[in-house]
Amino acid sequence: MVRGVRGICSELSLPRLDWCSLLSEDGEMEVSGSRYSIKSSRLRPNSGIKSLAGCLGHNQAPLVLQLLSFLFLAGLLLIILFQVFKTTNTQWQEEPKQEKILEELNQLTDELMSRIPISQGQNESMQEKISEQLTQLKVELLSRIPVFQVQNESMQEKISEQLTQLKAELLSKIPSLQVQDESKQEKIYQQLVQMKTELLRLCRLCPWDWTFLLGNCYFLSKSQRNWNDAVRACKEEKAQLVIINSDEEQTFLQLTSKAKGPTWMGLSDLKNEATWLWVDGSTLSSRFQKYWNRGEPNNIGEEDCVEFAGDGWNDSKCELKKFWIFKKSATACTEG
Repeated sequence: MVRGVRGICSELSLPRLDWCSLLSEDGEMEVSGSRYSIKSSRLRPNSGIKSLAGCLGHNQAPLVLQLLSFLFLAGLLLIILFQVFKTTNTQWQEEPKQEKILEELNQLTDELMSRIPISQGQNESMQEKISEQLTQLKVELLSRIPVFQVQNESMQEKISEQLTQLKAELLSKIPSLQVQDESKQEKIYQQLVQMKTELLRLCRLCPWDWTFLLGNCYFLSKSQRNWNDAVRACKEEKAQLVIINSDEEQTFLQLTSKAKGPTWMGLSDLKNEATWLWVDGSTLSSRFQKYWNRGEPNNIGEEDCVEFAGDGWNDSKCELKKFWIFKKSATACTEG
């Protein structure tokens, strides 16, 4: 049969069509590296070939032969396309699975809403039953949405929206702390009052409004004073104008003061020019020299006291009024 087809092709002299070259000697057709058998496709081409040969024997017009050859090979292509469709169709089977997940989720939402009583007079046993039911349904929900099956991004978005809607409906169906019994309301109120009282009695590492860091308490003043008055104000609070002992402390203080503006620290060279001392008499460590702003200290106009300014330190005139920072050691327990 294949020989007959090849004979037809050779006598047709169709240079623009490569149908003949697609056929192998064993009756198979090769397209893009895949072989498809004419025999396995259950075609019965013998009759067509015989009549085609008959036409040749009777010297029929070549146009008829071209048409018959084209129709025959077109049938082969349809079978090939059908085979390809069967292989790719398996890739689309995941979509119905994902749709099924959505359908189950919708059904579960409806079931959940029907199981939650909306009665405003719920007693404790009923609330416990609701809680238990919600827990069971949550487990059921998680088991019905296997993440490994959700490969389509649009499907993930739909499931996410469904879950968000489910959460919103749950919150609207179960009002929080709706206890209708007045005695229960009074009991809850008394418990809250007692908790607040106990909280106020707790010991604190730092006074109210002070900030704890690295074993110390800090407070940024609400008013402005000159450097010497700031030192005295700190002593009155049993604190000191802030001394910096670590890079972490410096970073914290710089950020804290930046919101207020220029802020005094406990550093000056009032005793000896260019000898920077902290208020406790200790000298400025060389490792903190990096915190001076560019061009500082410049001692313009007798600038002997140091301030936090911007992202670093400046020397400034001590008589200027600025905010300042208190510092004192944290204690195990302080009075409220």
